[in-house]
Amino acid sequence: MPSQIAVIGAGEMGHGIAELAALNGFSVRITDVKQEFIDRGMERIRASLGKLVKNRQVTEAQSVAAIERITPTLDLRETVRGADVVIEAVLEDLDLKKKLFAEIDGLAPPHAILASNTSGLSITAMGRATKRPDRVVGMHFFNPAVLMPLIEVVKGDDTSAKTVREAEALARAFKKTSVVCRKDVPGFITSRTIAPYMLEAAWIHHEEGIPKEAIDSALRFKVGFPMGPFELADQVGIDLVVYATEKAGIAAPPPMKDLVAAGKFGRKSGEGFYSYRGGGRPTIMPDLGKGFDPARILAPVINVAAGLVEDKVANVEEIDEAMRLGTAFPLGPLALGDALGLDTVLATLRGSRRHTPTKILETMVARGDLGEKSGKGFYEHPKEEGAMVYQTILVSRDPESGVATITLNRPDR
Repeated sequence: MPSQIAVIGAGEMGHGIAELAALNGFSVRITDVKQEFIDRGMERIRASLGKLVKNRQVTEAQSVAAIERITPTLDLRETVRGADVVIEAVLEDLDLKKKLFAEIDGLAPPHAILASNTSGLSITAMGRATKRPDRVVGMHFFNPAVLMPLIEVVKGDDTSAKTVREAEALARAFKKTSVVCRKDVPGFITSRTIAPYMLEAAWIHHEEGIPKEAIDSALRFKVGFPMGPFELADQVGIDLVVYATEKAGIAAPPPMKDLVAAGKFGRKSGEGFYSYRGGGRPTIMPDLGKGFDPARILAPVINVAAGLVEDKVANVEEIDEAMRLGTAFPLGPLALGDALGLDTVLATLRGSRRHTPTKILETMVARGDLGEKSGKGFYEHPKEEGAMVYQTILVSRDPESGVATITLNRPDR
């Protein structure tokens, strides 16, 4: 098990990864390109630890010990000296990352794993910028790293099975659940699957004039998402959504491009689809989405997830677990597809000019595997006599006593 972790980048993700590693007993060195960035990162670590102490999630002694395990330095060579694992958390720019990986490769110990926190860029390309592509792996943390339960481990084309196992073991040492993305596809599992949630909503808003509040309301209150697609885009950063979309060779919806051109990136800039200048969240009322069918947004998401199964990137259970833990997706997209009805999903896709149904969906529907209503879809759905089945609860009634038993099925919550 490694003992020394190096974190490259002290920004939004880097400082959280350093804090997480230190809290779990690892010695950490952290660096960035400017001293002010390092100082700001350390301030954020102290503030985060203070909140954890206040909320009784860690003790004061654990907080102090964590800070003592972190050594900030402006010297990249000193940062990676003696490191067992180097975790890169710099800007989402593949050329920048390739250059950095080549430099780190010449400085880090030969045994060290070089990991990238990228949310969707090519691990293979980063690995091939080094002389140790078998030791380069994706470790995609989620924000905030200390609290979010998932790490997406990504195998590049050249990543060895040993390196993947070691990355999984490190995730366990961080007290996180890991899901392995077995193929280096753009966006991996989570970013690739959640993207159409935001993009399709923006296209519908642009083409049909359906208010963003109506769409957000429908997805929050009809389906159970913690945020509708427009609020989520604001949270992620509309500039990042547009950048990743266009880098993937996909046209970004005009409303997103217009907001980016106006400097309205979302919550971080104070305004995006919604204004955040007064603090808090947008006010979205439950009745606003009554006339909007959420399947129009969900079908493209389910289609992407189905494509990952078809391409053997991950299995059904792994994809749904990654989406539940990493994006708070209700049930997971494939389980939700079963609940909606895969025939409904397919019909919705066929009615769209932007989406082509995956072969796996067409095959399943053709043979009658429609989801919950047929007893089989991506999952088996055995019918229990005398039970009413909902998405996250099971209600069973004893006909003799008249007593009903409610079983909650929300293991990730």
